[in-house]
Amino acid sequence: MNPQALPQALDHGPRSTLATLSSSLREGIETLLGIEKVRHDPAAVIRIRRAMLRIHGEDGRLDNPRLNHRLRHTRDAEGLWYARAELYADLCQRYDEVHALKALESVRPLFRGSLPSSLLRSRTPGNMTPPRDAG
Repeated sequence: MNPQALPQALDHGPRSTLATLSSSLREGIETLLGIEKVRHDPAAVIRIRRAMLRIHGEDGRLDNPRLNHRLRHTRDAEGLWYARAELYADLCQRYDEVHALKALESVRPLFRGSLPSSLLRSRTPGNMTPPRDAG
């Protein structure tokens, strides 16, 4: 074995062990704090984005190109989740609050698995309770 390679080989072991311990410690603390891990799923982000763009519609694209750009270029589910507030405001302005709330509730299931459940339990933008159908 090359004598110069020996210090590198020895150095690699403790760093690897330290990284493993650090990762385990972080996971343990997250579990204790109730921090839920979610994985990034590009296919889910695409589905969410398409649904939100469909809700925003062609009129929305023309009336609010900045929001349309934000929806098209946000790269993760969390960013799209927070973009709901702007979409809500846009829909309220163009239609009404009932329409906006129903539209946003229709995309909520698409976020499951892409966001911590604590975020999914939060109310719709404006802390409004989604309307019930009049039956």
